[in-house]
Amino acid sequence: MQQKDLIKKIEDNVEGANIIKKFIPFLEEELSIPMAPLKGEGVALNVFFEGRCFGASIIRNNFSYGAEEGLFEIVVIEGDNDVWELVYDTPITEDVMGYCDAEEVVDVLNDIKELTLKEVVEYQGLR
Repeated sequence: MQQKDLIKKIEDNVEGANIIKKFIPFLEEELSIPMAPLKGEGVALNVFFEGRCFGASIIRNNFSYGAEEGLFEIVVIEGDNDVWELVYDTPITEDVMGYCDAEEVVDVLNDIKELTLKEVVEYQGLR
């Protein structure tokens, strides 16, 4: 699945999703480790929801889990398009979620859309 097809699927199935294409430049020759093969084009998207704390970062690149099969990696993020950070400790996941097909990406995005700060704080035991 190409990035444009994933964007269309998200737009059609995740109400209120604000999709931002990311540009992450790096060159294989700049890296000291070999890159894994990539099936399909690279994908780098952030998805935010108006009035919500949490969103998602979706990638498919030579280092993401599932790239060799043409699948995606998704992680919860907190913030907005200007300033955001990865959040690894939520009721949805405690790590990145690799090997996701487009349907799983849509399902996770719908879960993230409903995620509240209170749920995350309680989950993390920071009350």
